[in-house]
Amino acid sequence: MPAEKRASQPRIVRTYEFPTKPEKQTLGQYLYNSQDGKILGRTSKGWAQLLFFYACFYIVLAALFTICMQGLLVTLNHQYPKWQLDESRIGTNPGVSYRPQPEDAEGINSIQYVAANKSDVAVWVNMINDFLAPYADHTLLPGGGKNQVICDFNTPPTSGNVCAFDVKNLGPCSAAAGYSYNRSAPCIFIKLNRIYGWQPEFYEDVDELPTDMPDDLASHIRSLSVADRRQVWVTCKELTNSDENQLGPIEYLPSQGFPAYYYPYMNIDGYLSPLVAVHFARPKPKTTISIECRAWAKNIVYRGGSRDRAGSMQIFLLLSQALVDEDCSNSGTVSVVALAAPSSVIPRNGSPVLRTVPMPLDDCFSCDGGALGECLTVGGTGRCLRSVWSASKKAAFQKRNVCQIG
Repeated sequence: MPAEKRASQPRIVRTYEFPTKPEKQTLGQYLYNSQDGKILGRTSKGWAQLLFFYACFYIVLAALFTICMQGLLVTLNHQYPKWQLDESRIGTNPGVSYRPQPEDAEGINSIQYVAANKSDVAVWVNMINDFLAPYADHTLLPGGGKNQVICDFNTPPTSGNVCAFDVKNLGPCSAAAGYSYNRSAPCIFIKLNRIYGWQPEFYEDVDELPTDMPDDLASHIRSLSVADRRQVWVTCKELTNSDENQLGPIEYLPSQGFPAYYYPYMNIDGYLSPLVAVHFARPKPKTTISIECRAWAKNIVYRGGSRDRAGSMQIFLLLSQALVDEDCSNSGTVSVVALAAPSSVIPRNGSPVLRTVPMPLDDCFSCDGGALGECLTVGGTGRCLRSVWSASKKAAFQKRNVCQIG
């Protein structure tokens, strides 16, 4: 390029400006800037565009969710599950459960309480009352339980009806008896978990009874008619490794099984699962007893152990004190610890002289409140369970002797 042209062109000077900090704003200016009309840093047009975008976004999102849910609900039936029995994740092996079971059990199935503590007993009794409320009061059921009928092995329920289960005549396991918790002879209620359409296979042929079935149950089944054998049987046994029978006698009410006419479960309003009330009549006190209860049917698979248990359940029972049954009779006697001399002549620092005498059971009455503590003190061994009152002075509550088991 000629030198004349280069000299005639203006010289371009480039400058660089360093960024400066924005002017500080007060809170009031941030909320509303009167100079540029911004609200919270955005103009009215900017806020309108932002709100319009998010409104469209969430409307489309809600529409997609609604379409997916409606498509899913179309495939479902409120009366019966789509996948049943072997096709379902539940399968065909019903679980065995029990009540009462505290909500905060944290996976540990245990019943432990102090029989002499009324508030302690009331906790367990109230849990059972809540569980049995629909059984005792049919108005709590859908439709008021009007479709419940009385069934037996020869009279199954008709279409649309379900069999009723009576909980009022369970003897020591009834509400009137306090489920025998105050007598240290608690009852638990066994049930099978519901599986839609599941039909148990019964041991109708006595030649097909399993070899590991308890002898007393096998004998009981053999004594029944073929129709009465159509039950899912229940047995409970002690798992504690001990030569001593710590659990004591067991009573099953109203029978030892779940009758066939309660099955299959078809999700009909008013249906209540059948129960077996298990009464532990005389468990050993102050001892943790491990108990296993098992259901017996051809198509119920049994597995024991602490993991992957099936067809059974395990519970731990711990009672602080065993009480003599309050229903006394003349059928036997109890050992009575009696003072050999009036308390006024007992040395202050000495022990009372005790002797054991037999006494009819009908003279034995329960200690209550502070009297129980006094009985335990007089008995000396902690095994004192009853106060004996003179028949002519019952109203005056004058104690004569102290009952003791064994």
